Amino acid sequence: MGKANNVLNNYLSDKRRFADLINATVYNGRQVIHPEKLRQISSDTYEDIEYKNPQKLPKRKARYGDLAMRYENSIIRVFLEENQDTISYILPIRDLGYMTARYKKQCQIIKREHDKAKDYANYSERFSGLRKGDKLLPVHVLWLYHGEKKWDGPRSLKDMMDFGSDTDGMSEIFQDYRPHLVCVNEIDDFDPFHTELRKLLEAISIKHKEAGLKAIQNNENFRHVDEETLEAISVMINTPSLWKNRSAIRNTEGSDYDMCTAVRTWKKEIIDETTTRVKEETTKRVKEETTDYDTINYVKNLIRNEGFSIERALSALGVPSDKHSYYAAKLKTMATK
Repeated sequence: MGKANNVLNNYLSDKRRFADLINATVYNGRQVIHPEKLRQISSDTYEDIEYKNPQKLPKRKARYGDLAMRYENSIIRVFLEENQDTISYILPIRDLGYMTARYKKQCQIIKREHDKAKDYANYSERFSGLRKGDKLLPVHVLWLYHGEKKWDGPRSLKDMMDFGSDTDGMSEIFQDYRPHLVCVNEIDDFDPFHTELRKLLEAISIKHKEAGLKAIQNNENFRHVDEETLEAISVMINTPSLWKNRSAIRNTEGSDYDMCTAVRTWKKEIIDETTTRVKEETTKRVKEETTDYDTINYVKNLIRNEGFSIERALSALGVPSDKHSYYAAKLKTMATK
């Protein structure tokens, strides 16, 4: 798992932000989950993880890319899906398998207690490992995808099924299963978020698109960004200069930072960092010899998904500068057809 997942995991381990994420994405902004009632737990044993500060949970290395909390009689677990170049085309199966395993684990824990107490009332209870009145803790799983690539994988179990001609009407009676998937790059309305998590997710959603940078530059919300959020943004949007030069954008009236000024001052440097990153990532996928058709498609994708200009996209793809005018002309010709 990459650095971005570790940073986001630690950032969300703050109970206020965790509650904000769930309230905004699960409850459509209703303040249902209260941070003071959250307890971080082991996702394997459901035991409490000890911490000293009741307002903030300890940072930990995110070994499995997930974060588990207990809220009253429920278990909430957030999985971080970073796969920026590879979409999970089995997500519904993964989610279904996880849920089954978690409920099975609860049954095993209860069964051990009954086996030890020898308090089964009859054979059916002993066979099941649970007594008639035993109940399980409800588990809710949220998959948080923060990659740049548009999610084109299945969003439900039904999406993975081949019903053929469907003459038997199987698609109508099929019992579907839908994971709770949240794609940051699909969020249009950030108003349901009420903590500094909003700023981080907004920054992730636009990444390094030039239009997005302009939006940050003119967004008053980014004039006051706390240090932890600034660091998280720097890592999540892969802009080291933002964190490295943070002292230059510290607000005089407090301990927070002015990202509007940062974008205005270092816009070229940020864009150059993005171009380098995209070039490195893209060259892994692009063969040395590509057809005009392939190159044009890559350029169009960068323009559409990253907000790149034609020149910048060609540079990011490593196309020699003497061929830029050739491809620019082809793209303009295609656009007029």
